[in-house]
Amino acid sequence: MALSRHVHVCLEPSLTDSDLPESLADERFEISALEPEVLLNSLAERGLGSVWVDGAQTLKTFLAAGLVDMITVTRIPVLIGEGRPLFGALSVDLKLEHLETTSFESGVFQSRYKVKKQTT
Repeated sequence: MALSRHVHVCLEPSLTDSDLPESLADERFEISALEPEVLLNSLAERGLGSVWVDGAQTLKTFLAAGLVDMITVTRIPVLIGEGRPLFGALSVDLKLEHLETTSFESGVFQSRYKVKKQTT
């Protein structure tokens, strides 16, 4: 599968681009430990506009910084007896505006939400 998009992986500060598996070692992939706002500014300076943030803890960091405009939640029809909350504790409640929900034949469905900006 040819990937035409840039993938920026945010990981621990101890990891570097040389830690990428050889199959991913090209100009489309890089590793960073930059703070979310610094990372987004850096990507914007390079002409990269839209960013997909994945992973609950990474998303939580971007949410806390007020840098998320949209959230897509994918639900898979499996009940798990135990687990972690989707995002864990947030410092403030975030209001979301439901945009759409799409269901798939597999039973999976996705809901898209707009993150409402906090007013002080």
